[in-house]
Amino acid sequence: MLAQLPTELKINIIEHVDRRTLPAVLCTNSSFREIAEPILYSVILLSPFQGFFRSVMECFRIMVARPSVAVAVRTLHVGLSDEREYEDDTIRELFETMKEALMKLKNLQKLELPGWDDRSRACTEHLPRGSPLPSLQHYYGPAEVIDNIQSSVLATVRITSWRPRTIEVSRALSAAARFSAETIRALDIVRDTPDDDEEWLAVILRILPLFPKIIFLGLGDWNGIDDHLIDRLVPGLGTLEGLRLFYIAEGRVMKPETEGRFVRRLHGGCPQLRAISLGSDEWRFSEERQQWVPPPNHPVSGPRTEGIWEGSDYQRYLVNPQTDGFDYQLAEEWA
Repeated sequence: MLAQLPTELKINIIEHVDRRTLPAVLCTNSSFREIAEPILYSVILLSPFQGFFRSVMECFRIMVARPSVAVAVRTLHVGLSDEREYEDDTIRELFETMKEALMKLKNLQKLELPGWDDRSRACTEHLPRGSPLPSLQHYYGPAEVIDNIQSSVLATVRITSWRPRTIEVSRALSAAARFSAETIRALDIVRDTPDDDEEWLAVILRILPLFPKIIFLGLGDWNGIDDHLIDRLVPGLGTLEGLRLFYIAEGRVMKPETEGRFVRRLHGGCPQLRAISLGSDEWRFSEERQQWVPPPNHPVSGPRTEGIWEGSDYQRYLVNPQTDGFDYQLAEEWA
């Protein structure tokens, strides 16, 4: 009876089937398989170092061997934490196979590779490089993976780095700017390492002009944020007319009065900003009061702070609340 239904109705039914049930639907008949397969493979979440290494390898091989599967993939999430428990040759095998798969994913829109610890240079050298990823819109992971990206629709880029890798980051962002300088809206460099602030600052100041349309800019953690750093950043930020959200943090806890001073200095050179996050404290600009408001329970908050702060909602400035801004979420959290 189901087999005799119109194709449109079959699609509607299968789209509402639980993802865990879709493999069984594939085995029903060729008609159902043709409809269910693209839905099943549209979002792929993998954890190779959580006891599923061989299954992940097989999934990559299916993408390589079957074009119908490769063109269906829209989101690929590969958790890369706990890789230190695996031999170097095993990691090399994984990344070589992943690279083959990435070269086939012409319709991939979101690629997430969280958890990679780049403090091991040998392992970092095996990362899958050179994939053009022509349809990619959102990326989160090591810089090396997008060193040859050729997408003209890239909207958000979040690069993770534990150790000093200014060359790799510069190369990746230059590649992204060649095709997507006008489309990138969120740029986040997740930096968490005690390397040289001056070297990173030079990289930032060099790449900012490449992305004139960004709305959100995140610069990760720094050894220290002082007036000198802010004064050098402000001219570059001031040229980004669309910039609304800015994040920067330092390793130690910042004094409340220092936070307020930095917020005012940033706003003085970048009046277009509407939300500034200094580590865990996010300040919002109240359009009604024309002033910056700290978060509730902040040492300098007032009696009406909570209502004013919540009313100054930055969400309207985001391209996609799930993929940029201060509330970045990974696919495994919303799929």
